[in-house]
Amino acid sequence: MGDRYILEIICPKCKFKDSEVYFATTCGFTEWECSKCKHKIDLCKHTGISYEDASNADAIMEMLEKSEGKKDEVMC
Repeated sequence: MGDRYILEIICPKCKFKDSEVYFATTCGFTEWECSKCKHKIDLCKHTGISYEDASNADAIMEMLEKSEGKKDEVMC
């Protein structure tokens, strides 16, 4: 699981504006297709945000490691 983004994309071919483009690299939402002309954009290249940048796997592992040995405590 990782970061998710809502982007606004203007198609470079036909200038159609899409204000609600869902981008979530860790869930496989990494490409946008213009609904007017079908031009495709790689959202990772477009935004400069890689899978590693958006992933929070390290943060989750750190939380799990900190909670090890605290199984009897209530965690929020």
